[in-house]
Amino acid sequence: MYIDTHGRTGVDGLYAIGELSFNIERANRLGGNSTGACMVFGKLAAADCKIFLQTADFHEIVK
Repeated sequence: MYIDTHGRTGVDGLYAIGELSFNIERANRLGGNSTGACMVFGKLAAADCKIFLQTADFHEIVK
């Protein structure tokens, strides 16, 4: 599955953040390298998610 620099996947509203996204280190995510990348790319994903939520259609779930 392709993930862009904002953590967006091919599914609307589904984001891959942190260890799921492999960040810029790809599979080499040992030590503190992944922490910085998670903070940077996590912030980008959160900002994009906020925009998505402002424009998304919501459906009420009734029990």
